[in-house]
Amino acid sequence: MNTPFRKALMSATVIVLTAFATIATVRQTAARSLPAWSAAWTASTAYFIPSLFLPSSAYPASALSGRGVSPAEADSPAPRHRLSSIGHLPSAVVDGKSRKAAASAALPETEQTERTVSEKAERWPYARPWIIAHRGVSMRAPENTFAAFDLALLEGADFIELDVRRSRDGRLVVIHDATVDRTTDGKGRVADLSWDVLSRLDAGSWFDLAFAGQPLPLLEEVLERYAGKIGLLVELKEPDAEDELAALLTARGPLEGVENRLIVQSFHPESMRRLRNLLPKIQIGVLTGQNGRKPSEKDLDHFAGFADFINVRLDTADARLVQRIHRRGALTLVWTVRHSGEVAPLLKAGVDGIVTDDPTLVPREPG
Repeated sequence: MNTPFRKALMSATVIVLTAFATIATVRQTAARSLPAWSAAWTASTAYFIPSLFLPSSAYPASALSGRGVSPAEADSPAPRHRLSSIGHLPSAVVDGKSRKAAASAALPETEQTERTVSEKAERWPYARPWIIAHRGVSMRAPENTFAAFDLALLEGADFIELDVRRSRDGRLVVIHDATVDRTTDGKGRVADLSWDVLSRLDAGSWFDLAFAGQPLPLLEEVLERYAGKIGLLVELKEPDAEDELAALLTARGPLEGVENRLIVQSFHPESMRRLRNLLPKIQIGVLTGQNGRKPSEKDLDHFAGFADFINVRLDTADARLVQRIHRRGALTLVWTVRHSGEVAPLLKAGVDGIVTDDPTLVPREPG
């Protein structure tokens, strides 16, 4: 192709290019009244025709912007998740709930995570990290007794953590072990004993004679005595008490005074999924780390589908795991702190709550 002709062709191409860019701008303004294929044809044609004759460096910036990219982006691969284009959607697409969802999606991932976690935490009347008395203040009183729970209130804990098992006759008894041997003056499996027998046991003398005569509590008694005064973190020890728990909470009415201060957790995820179906308003936690293993990405995805809390063992807790949990919109409580030196790393990692035998080990924020 001779030089004069080439120059003339290039000049003509620039004129055509400018015309198509102008058309693209006009059609973009009138996009609401145009068929989708028309807008697409304008943008693609304005880009395709000059590309036959000119290198990309010769494209006017206006032509590049007409197809939605900057000159700097023209030679870069498209990102896999491009959210900035949300601002160019027709307003009808982002009206109402869709508009709110679009605005949320446009936030950076870390900002979305922080906002989601903060919103979940704000429904609770406690500053993070929450201080959770493990089986009550079990460092200074017999575990899972009214004495230990009263001490948790006195020492300013945010929550009492307690364990629940079902008796032979279907009562929900507050006790950790499968048998009564270690923490009472009795013998036998909780599941094999009636409440009439369990109610007569001494659950305090094993710890100190000053606590002689402390009874095993029923969960219904704990709810009656502490609901609305302190948070309750209830662990179902066995995956067969969901019906009894649902019946107990339903009988109390609309969970007033309990709903926002009651969490039920278990090492049995499917038990918690079932409880979620029985009581959609209840706050659910899944316990992990019993075998010393951190939960996998697959585990976390599964748990986050129905649980509000993914709670981890102390020796598996670190900032990375906390971030992985928060990224899925869940909160995390760490169990169990028994020494002051274990607290600082958890604070640095950003955990939401600390389960401890001694609530005084966890410092309170000033004010």
